[in-house]
Amino acid sequence: MSGFHIRPAVDGDIQEIYRMATELAVFSDGLDEFKITQESLRRDRKYYECFVVEDSSTSSSDSAPKPLIGYAMFHYTFSSWDGRAAFLNDMYVSADHRGKGIGKELLKTVAKDVLENGCEVMDWWVLDWNSKAIEFYKSHGAINLTELDRIHTYRMSKSNLEKLAS
Repeated sequence: MSGFHIRPAVDGDIQEIYRMATELAVFSDGLDEFKITQESLRRDRKYYECFVVEDSSTSSSDSAPKPLIGYAMFHYTFSSWDGRAAFLNDMYVSADHRGKGIGKELLKTVAKDVLENGCEVMDWWVLDWNSKAIEFYKSHGAINLTELDRIHTYRMSKSNLEKLAS
C-alpha cells in the first residue's frame, strides 16, 4: 500500500476520530443528531473496535503522528440466527483521499479482523441516497437485507426507552 497505512486506533487518535466522525455527520446531513463527544469516545473505548488510516505520503518527523485520513469503527455482537457477528458503525475516508483504494483496504482489514474473531456475518447501514457507497459495498459482495429479506431497522430513543422501562 503506498501513500497510506492502516493500523488499530490508539487513545491518542480520539481527537482525529472525532474530527472525522464529525465530517461524516456533515456529509450524511446528520450533524443535528450527532451526539458523540471526544470524552464519550474515550470513556466508551471498550465498546468498539477501530482502525485508522494514516497518510504516509506526507513527511513528518519520527515523533510527530502522521495525519489520519480515514477510519472504520465496528463492534462485536451476537446473532441468534448466525452466531458471532460484527456491526460496522462507520467507515470513512476523507473526501480528498477517496478513489485511491483506501476504502477497499480498510474494509478488507475489518473483514480480516472479524473473521479472525469467529464472526459469521457483518452488518452495517448505508444511507439510501449514497449510491457510490451502495455500489462500492455491492461490488465486494454485500447484499441489501431490506431488499432481500425485507428486514427494516428500528430504533428507540433514550426517552422512549425510559418511558417503556418505567
